[in-house]
Amino acid sequence: MKTYETKNGVEEYIKMCEGYDNSKFKDLILKHLAKGSSILEVGMGPGNDLAWLSEYYDLTGSDYSKEFIKRAKIRFPDGEFLILDGITLETNKKYDGIYSCKVYQHFELELVEKALKRQSEVLNDEGLIIHSLWIGDTVFDDGDMRAIYHNKGKLLALINKYFVLLEEVEYEEFEPHDSIFIMAKKR
Repeated sequence: MKTYETKNGVEEYIKMCEGYDNSKFKDLILKHLAKGSSILEVGMGPGNDLAWLSEYYDLTGSDYSKEFIKRAKIRFPDGEFLILDGITLETNKKYDGIYSCKVYQHFELELVEKALKRQSEVLNDEGLIIHSLWIGDTVFDDGDMRAIYHNKGKLLALINKYFVLLEEVEYEEFEPHDSIFIMAKKR
């Protein structure tokens, strides 16, 4: 995805996401994950969620885009950041939670399953995944960015292989029921 590889692409993405964060789910997250717990945010992008999550949690931001990491270090000079691929998550550190917002839409379900398996390995016992994803049957691809709206049933079946579902909330970002917020505990 070229969007995240260039300064101009990152600038355009930041403008597109201006004013958007996923803090509407803060209370659900706090219900299941104690303040001060460690969270790895996968695909933090411009850091919109990193800003509010770090108020409650020991947060490590990650992205595969060096440009996003560079900007995050300026915006959050005391933050901890890793350059990570969202599928392989090549880190030796363990976390209480793994968070993402609209990251796994860029991958086919086979890769999402690999990511979920790896997440279960990176999490501490009873660790949680906290993800927002697109749901539906649409694929958007403009050559620079690709977004897959995954079938909800297939997505939940993959999650249930490695995790026990705690929360599932459908919501609207652009159209009714186009998104889902999921929290699940490691098996």
